[in-house]
Amino acid sequence: MAIAWTLGLVLNHLESIYKIRASPFIFCFSLVSLVAAAIVVRTLNETHHADQDPFKALIAFLSFNCIHFVVESWPRGRFAVQKNSSVGEYEKANFFSRISFHFMQPIVSLGYKRPLVQEDIDSLMPKEMQAEQSHLRLSTVWNAKKAKCTYNDTTPSLMKTILFSFKTRWVPLILIRILASIMTYVSPQLLKSLLG
Repeated sequence: MAIAWTLGLVLNHLESIYKIRASPFIFCFSLVSLVAAAIVVRTLNETHHADQDPFKALIAFLSFNCIHFVVESWPRGRFAVQKNSSVGEYEKANFFSRISFHFMQPIVSLGYKRPLVQEDIDSLMPKEMQAEQSHLRLSTVWNAKKAKCTYNDTTPSLMKTILFSFKTRWVPLILIRILASIMTYVSPQLLKSLLG
């Protein structure tokens, strides 16, 4: 296991040399693995199995996983691929930096020192999230819908066009919302079955 995690750290280092940011899948795997290992360690400790070899191996695994999580969470930017990249701070940010808005820290610090100007925030968000690109995507789909509806003698729906244009953004959000709604129902039922 130690060899696998050592090789994982080496691969992570090689990825940081050639990629702009860390893979969100590796980051999420590391986070889930860390939480699961911590739960198992706590359970083994409470059931008085702390003196056995599997517990010690699990502690080593948890330590390696903590190191991997820190390395994966660490902001990148030391290597040439990150320094020479023309992408914005959002695209360079890893998963943790995005959900905590840490990628905006340089802009916040700059705004504390002096008033921000347009050039300071131009490269903050990726092109596909900027208003100009969103307008271009929506107007292209809208014009195609209008032409199709003119041919079929029907009226186009702006709401359907917006949903179709930005489906890559709203489908994951809807799935997460459905999962959250399911979990609000399942959690009390699971707790009831565990306690009863």
